Amino acid sequence: PSSFFSPAWMFGIRDGFDVVIGNPPYLRIQNVDKKTKEYFTKNFVSATKNYDLYVVFAEFSLRVLKPSGNLIFIQPNKFFSSDYGVGLRKFVTEKKFIKSIVDFKAEQIFNSATTYTCIFHCVKQQQKKFTYTSFTGDDKANAFLEYSHGKKSVDISIEDFDYSKHTSNS
Repeated sequence: PSSFFSPAWMFGIRDGFDVVIGNPPYLRIQNVDKKTKEYFTKNFVSATKNYDLYVVFAEFSLRVLKPSGNLIFIQPNKFFSSDYGVGLRKFVTEKKFIKSIVDFKAEQIFNSATTYTCIFHCVKQQQKKFTYTSFTGDDKANAFLEYSHGKKSVDISIEDFDYSKHTSNS
């Protein structure tokens, strides 16, 4: 699928990966050499505007999954609302790949980086709906940990979005 990565050559995988889990690089495209930028722009629909590399990584990871494979990334949530996120948003919603999003909003998850993150889970097959979860209150990280361990938390918002009720005209 690309000139810089070959699952068949590197891992002997020809039908795609079952799961891709990761924390893709957060790097603005302005910090990438011209030849690489041109390659991404030509080959990835997510490479729009002044994009960040994590959107290209998400698209590429979905491409190398086998049908019904899972992508799970912890990545910036900025693509939800930024102009550079339109390519990735369109790619995953048109294909109905989003399974769930856990949005930490403005909570800082990493001590070493100032970024607003989410857990982005896609399945490479059409979904009927996806679940959007966000944490509220003063201690979002603790609310997430409690939720992860099965505890009911009052500082949580969970919404299900039915793809059939949200169609795009573009």
